[in-house]
Amino acid sequence: MKKYIFTFVGLFYASSLIYAMPRIASIHDPEYAISMADLSKWSCGISMENQERQLSYKHWSADAKIRKQFLYVGYEYLPWLTAYAVGGSAKINVARAFNSDDSGSEIGVGAQANLLTHDILEPSFFEDKISVNAGAQLTKSDTEIYGDTVDRNELSASLTVSLINDVEGNKIMYPNSIAIFAGPIYSDYIASDLEVSGDKLGMTMGLEIFLTPSMAINIRADKFDQSAYSAGFRLDF
Repeated sequence: MKKYIFTFVGLFYASSLIYAMPRIASIHDPEYAISMADLSKWSCGISMENQERQLSYKHWSADAKIRKQFLYVGYEYLPWLTAYAVGGSAKINVARAFNSDDSGSEIGVGAQANLLTHDILEPSFFEDKISVNAGAQLTKSDTEIYGDTVDRNELSASLTVSLINDVEGNKIMYPNSIAIFAGPIYSDYIASDLEVSGDKLGMTMGLEIFLTPSMAINIRADKFDQSAYSAGFRLDF
């Protein structure tokens, strides 16, 4: 009789310890106090850009050096269309004619669209693709010249063709993918007191390195009458 009593007490004590332990939550949403939103369509990043452009203001004309640093936040509205916003700082130096060296904030919006993607069957060792992309961006900032606050609203657009070499699945190679792109680019100041007196149409070319499928480094060079260079880092969620 004592044996059954001790057995019953032992089972009761063990069961009380089991129910006192934390329970593992279910993977279904109702089991959680807070449900995380789907972040898979969001992206963010940073970029730095150096420009040299020929600008005119009133009766002056000069070469300008522009330095920009941006934060980027994007949202994929469609599988082929991403809208984004940028914000940061810009410094413009046109000392030769305007005697100006001014820094200020710059904000803007833009969109990037994938118009076409085509798989290349050969060579079969890698997964190669050709992609056609279009983009447009509008940024706004103010610049002080001779004590005047001057609007500087830049509209830019591009149409690029990318050759993408995807090495995913190859265990001895890194990074995940490499894309080389090139194409025409347009850049002008609109509704602005400053004017672009140099070329507004140019060429862009660059390299995008995907460290992982969701992490990329971008290096780009633009050529108008003068050159511009940029580099950035992007993270897709």
